[in-house]
Amino acid sequence: YDSFETLSWVYLLFVLQKWVLVVIAVCVVLQILAFTATKSTFLHPFGISDDLTDTYKENPYNVLIFGAKEHLSQRLDFLEETGGVWKHEFSCDEDTKMVVSVGKNKTDFSDQDAVVFNMDEAAVVRDITMLVSMPASHNQAWIYYGMEPAARLRWLFKADSGSLPLHGVWSFRRDAEVQMRYGYFVAGESATNDSQPMDRWLRGKTKLVAWIVRNCYTTFWPRYEYVASLQKHIAVDIYGACGPLFCPFEPRSECIKILKQYKFYLALESAECDDYATEKLWETAYTYGLVPVVYGAQREFYAKEAPPNSYIFAGDFNSTKQLADFLLYLDQSPMQYAKYFDWRQTGHIELPKMADHSLSPALFCPLVPFIDKVKSGKIAKRTLFEHPYYISCAVLKGRDATFRPKLRWKLRRWKPRG
Repeated sequence: YDSFETLSWVYLLFVLQKWVLVVIAVCVVLQILAFTATKSTFLHPFGISDDLTDTYKENPYNVLIFGAKEHLSQRLDFLEETGGVWKHEFSCDEDTKMVVSVGKNKTDFSDQDAVVFNMDEAAVVRDITMLVSMPASHNQAWIYYGMEPAARLRWLFKADSGSLPLHGVWSFRRDAEVQMRYGYFVAGESATNDSQPMDRWLRGKTKLVAWIVRNCYTTFWPRYEYVASLQKHIAVDIYGACGPLFCPFEPRSECIKILKQYKFYLALESAECDDYATEKLWETAYTYGLVPVVYGAQREFYAKEAPPNSYIFAGDFNSTKQLADFLLYLDQSPMQYAKYFDWRQTGHIELPKMADHSLSPALFCPLVPFIDKVKSGKIAKRTLFEHPYYISCAVLKGRDATFRPKLRWKLRRWKPRG
């Protein structure tokens, strides 16, 4: 009996040990699966996979702006001069650092993860032969900074600038490889105190239409002629280089006080280009409480991206008289006019960058996932000719760059696009 009892205990211990080993094995497998899932799905704030950031924790992303600091069309106040080189190092998040520098020589391309073109607009034209002859590399992302409309680019520069090989375009377009909007509407997060009556938007508005403009004639539709025609039917006060009135930008608060006296603002862009809606709409009109009369981007863009029932699309009217009559109707119908501010109870406007401010370092951080895609071989180079941005404006036909603004586009021959 003792021997049998001993054997029973031995057998029981053997079975228990076997099950313990099975449980341990299952736990190990589950841990491995959980870790693998986390590694494959977790993304850092700028879309950088955890695997990739392990590589770059010690090595920052190096981004070269091709050109000369004194010729940059975009302000970069954060750059510091060190040993004759303009550069700045900063963090995009706790695991991701970036160094932005400026250089115009072929040797400056060494050890760069990305090169940004067209912040110095003349540099590409000057060195296009050198740039086209440089060997392609998936270890270095080439991107074109296109915050101005392609119509302007193709007018200013010779056609062979379009042969620049690029991985992508950094622009306002919704299909850009790296997007930087002038502004956008955030639904569901109102910045308005709902207890305040909506008719407050009528208070102090004693004037009709304002337009601030510096670029009088270098436009790619007859904008100035259009406004002159509109003035025959309604009072339009023109501020800036193209009109008799002055709106002080220093201090900016003084100009804001002037604008808040108006009911409508002409947010008319310099070119008819897809998705092209600038600070004229997002900052000047929406931020300062005016109803914008918009034109530049296509109707579909405003319908999808702007706050609902917040703007008047100039292309919806067959003539400037029709538009003027509608504005005069709203002027005499306060409740109808006030409806253009209902959206402020359902959302608010975000501005990535104010028009008169420098780019901030944080605005470069969305380049990180783009660089990662290039390095992983997911994006191949193609010429600027082949990017949608290059042919995104209404007056452009194929690769032709022979047109000129204003002289060819008289108001009597121009028709607004939808």
